[in-house]
Amino acid sequence: MRITAVDISLPALESYRRNNPGAEAIRHGDILHLDDVAGGSFDGAYNLGVVEHFTQDQIVQILREMGRTVKAGREGSHLLASPARHECFRAEGDPSCP
Repeated sequence: MRITAVDISLPALESYRRNNPGAEAIRHGDILHLDDVAGGSFDGAYNLGVVEHFTQDQIVQILREMGRTVKAGREGSHLLASPARHECFRAEGDPSCP
């Protein structure tokens, strides 16, 4: 598996570089604007412990960028993980949101 790490934090990228010497690439970038990444470039995308730091509108943008940069159809996959919160991140008007 080839992994490309993208983060806005240079210290986080350096830590990733030290702990994952086999990474395909390590890129400094903004998860909201991956303009230099071509659509369909990745087989998958994952995001761990990041979205809870953004507004709902920014989360939508993050998901758009993840969707744009991952191969279309059944070839690509996404994983989004976030710590449990008391706030509801479902779509506005969702009756399951308190």
